[in-house]
Amino acid sequence: MLTNTFLGNTTENWLIAASIVLFSFLISKIVYRILRLCVQRWTKRTKTSLDDLILTRSGPIIMIGIILFGFRIAFTFLEFDIIVNDRIQRGFILATVFVVTWFFSRLISILIEEFLKNQTRDEVSEMERFSPVLIRMVTIMIWALGIITGLNNAGMDVGALLAGLGIGGLAVALASQDTVKNMIGGLIILFDKPFRIGEKIKVDSYEGIVEDIGLRSTKLRGVDGMLITMPNTLFSDRTIINISKVKDKKIESKISLSRNNDPDMVKKVCSDIETILDNNPSLVSQSGKVLLSSFGATKVVLTMEYRIKDEVDSSYEQHQLLLEIYRYLHTNDIIISDPE
Repeated sequence: MLTNTFLGNTTENWLIAASIVLFSFLISKIVYRILRLCVQRWTKRTKTSLDDLILTRSGPIIMIGIILFGFRIAFTFLEFDIIVNDRIQRGFILATVFVVTWFFSRLISILIEEFLKNQTRDEVSEMERFSPVLIRMVTIMIWALGIITGLNNAGMDVGALLAGLGIGGLAVALASQDTVKNMIGGLIILFDKPFRIGEKIKVDSYEGIVEDIGLRSTKLRGVDGMLITMPNTLFSDRTIINISKVKDKKIESKISLSRNNDPDMVKKVCSDIETILDNNPSLVSQSGKVLLSSFGATKVVLTMEYRIKDEVDSSYEQHQLLLEIYRYLHTNDIIISDPE
């Protein structure tokens, strides 16, 4: 009975092949459970859940890989004609590439999600809108590479296939190049972090507070209240000034006094204004100075320099400071001249 043939192979060979396949199913479950127990013990010693996520989501892929390996061994006990053998070999190559590609695409998506979890709350709010698209883009690239590799190793003419798709792909690429540039710009903002939502920036002649960072565009609220929508591609080749991250913002102002003021009075004004600056808690200590920068037939020009601390509102503090200096000049009857 074991010597009977079916499809060119004896019953004995078919039973051996079937036994190997069944054994591979059993081995795959045993290996998966062993790995799971080891990971559970390892997870208790580590603070990260990355290892558990990899096993949980990639466990079925590992099992399929072991089963596929069992099929590969099983078919070595069977003999078919050249055409069938060739098709079986190509099938195994494609299946192996499929499993490997599936594993790496799943692994990359897990790593991206884990990276997102390790970000701060503000960073997560900006990145969570990018993560699904980013994972999808990376997955598509991995699968495209896997399919090309699998077809090429299976003996198919990938070059001719790509050439056939080239004309259509060229048309699509030309039509979507601006979209792709904007998406790349969005990813640059995501990872390089030149600015974040809520920060004030300046790009070329545009200045405003960042209200939204999207995949294709970024929205600023201008100083005049207008909403400015800028394509992300601008941020890849433009100078970005992050005003919110200026350290101890330097302010320079000019005060024009009348030439009728006595020189000693002008000297006293410089000293008194420096004292006002030094006593202001919102300014960097000892950063204020007042110098005589120029004088003419009708006026004397003083240049006032100081640095405002990062944590205070520079516009409001500058207003308060100038108001205090004006009150001082008015109280002491210092004659002020027109700036021009």
